[in-house]
Amino acid sequence: MSNLKNNIFLILSVILSLFSLILLSLGLFELQRVGDFNAFSMDYFISGLVCLSLSFYLSYQHRKIMKLRLLGRHLTITVIKCSNPSCNFKEEREFKVGDYIFKRIGQCPKCNGDLYIYSIYAQPLKK
Repeated sequence: MSNLKNNIFLILSVILSLFSLILLSLGLFELQRVGDFNAFSMDYFISGLVCLSLSFYLSYQHRKIMKLRLLGRHLTITVIKCSNPSCNFKEEREFKVGDYIFKRIGQCPKCNGDLYIYSIYAQPLKK
């Protein structure tokens, strides 16, 4: 369903872009023919600008859907290790907002040393 919606946004954006170019060109031809702004040329310009803005909006929505689709393809993992070199405690958990490398998390359950974030990586999800 999302793929169909995404394709519709893209197709409508292209159609509206072409339509806005035609309307803006007609407005320019009308302006050149008459030599002054009249009701027809202003109508063409305003319609062309409305179609162009709708085209930009639809392409923005298409881009947003594509970005969300790309973000959902991986899982971010945070690796936590003990700062004591003789302790081999290591834990992996899902990334939380605010995590950064070398952030102190707490105390090690094995040796009471400091726990810190050792690395953060993305793991691809399987379909």
